[in-house]
Amino acid sequence: MKTTLLALDAGTTQVKAIAYDEKVTVLARAVRPVATTYPGPGLVEQDASQVLAASVEVLTEVLGRTGGKAEGVKALGIANQRGSIVAWDSVSTKPLSPMISWQDARGAERCEQLQAAGFFVMPGMAASKAEWIMANIDAAAGAAAAGRLRMGTPNSWLVAGLCGGLHTCDHSNAFPSGLYDFADGDWSDALLVELGLERAMLPELVDSKLVTGGLQAELLGATVPLGCTSADQQASLFGLGCLVEGSAKCTLGTSASVNLNTGGELRLGGPGTFPLVAWREDGVSTYCMEGQVITAGEALRWAATALGFDGGPAALAAQAETADDCGGAWMIPALHGLGTPWQENNAQAQLGGLSAAVGRAQLARASVEGVAHRVVDAAEGLWQTAGEALSTEPLPLEALRVDGGASSSGLLLQMIADFTGTRVERSSDLDGGARGVALMAAAAVGLEPGEGDPGGGWSFDRVFEPALTEERRLEQRATWKARVQALVEGSS
Repeated sequence: MKTTLLALDAGTTQVKAIAYDEKVTVLARAVRPVATTYPGPGLVEQDASQVLAASVEVLTEVLGRTGGKAEGVKALGIANQRGSIVAWDSVSTKPLSPMISWQDARGAERCEQLQAAGFFVMPGMAASKAEWIMANIDAAAGAAAAGRLRMGTPNSWLVAGLCGGLHTCDHSNAFPSGLYDFADGDWSDALLVELGLERAMLPELVDSKLVTGGLQAELLGATVPLGCTSADQQASLFGLGCLVEGSAKCTLGTSASVNLNTGGELRLGGPGTFPLVAWREDGVSTYCMEGQVITAGEALRWAATALGFDGGPAALAAQAETADDCGGAWMIPALHGLGTPWQENNAQAQLGGLSAAVGRAQLARASVEGVAHRVVDAAEGLWQTAGEALSTEPLPLEALRVDGGASSSGLLLQMIADFTGTRVERSSDLDGGARGVALMAAAAVGLEPGEGDPGGGWSFDRVFEPALTEERRLEQRATWKARVQALVEGSS
């Protein structure tokens, strides 16, 4: 087996490395969990040193599994969770703060103030947390005074640690940090002043497909060119071949993100959706819109534990398939609040409709159904109102492509197809983000694994066609929305 490309995917709950051959066929995978701590209500943190160490471990392991040598690897691509932030010392490259997760809500009140002042900053973005680090961590303030403070999202932290202190960030990661001015394609000077931050603290902005450095030789035995960094959801959009305007995908991981390619045009969708830079090449951006489900796979893991399924979400889904319906039970998976379209940080998960007719199978099915409805909530905000802002033409949706660990549940995907009324295509490679950065990295070093197809020959392994009548679909969606609206009103 000849390893040609490596991909590192640093997600919220795990770090994964994948080795590919020259045709972007998977040769081996290696995974390490990433610990998360909750030091207080609404606070979510990770150890940045552990994330870096786990990254080196999985890269070393996956290369060893293929019997390959670092000298033969043409490029590495890095995909990562977005919105999290960490501070470090530019001289020692040691972290000065925890990695404050995108799930962390400590900046929610500050975000409301910034939004009132005209800045597009949300609690899941890094901006307000960067200000918090400066105000509350003495080591960071001291490094700032000495001109040694560096801050960045996980991609920048990994690049610094793997590539000898290199301080870069691609535009797909810069945009969801909240510190980016999409009009100028640069960091927002006005917001930096508002937050008390300096440009020197932030990384240099670079294209997505661009060799900007290489892994230090001592890590894998030889220098490996860094050909790409990309935010995980945008990388998945690329990896699933959603390269034309109007194509869409959903990644079902810890959270779920629905992304719609809007081409070279910045568009706005419905409430709780937001535009992003999908990728940038030769100084030209391709854009997408996104709708978010804050807890998706995480909700299924929680339900599996609560209901006593030792086999985790897979066992939960298998049990759910034995029930013809939910027996009247329902669940709203708001373990960390609600994302698109409600954006209600104070909402809490609810379980209802319990009766003697409800058993474990019905509760399992209600858990899966709740996640499916939330995915459709996010999707509807994108394609039903996508033309009502900067552009007037609607973007028709022919199919929704899916990847991510939770997409292994056929029941979940069938429910998404039923509730959207749209065909769902499950990717043959569920690691769409890793595949995406591998393809981008290949392009950066002049490889053409897709034989002229920039999507690298993407394919699906199964299609799920809608099975509900339109009347029944609308009825179930209306019932669901009424329940969630009641929850939101009770949380305000």
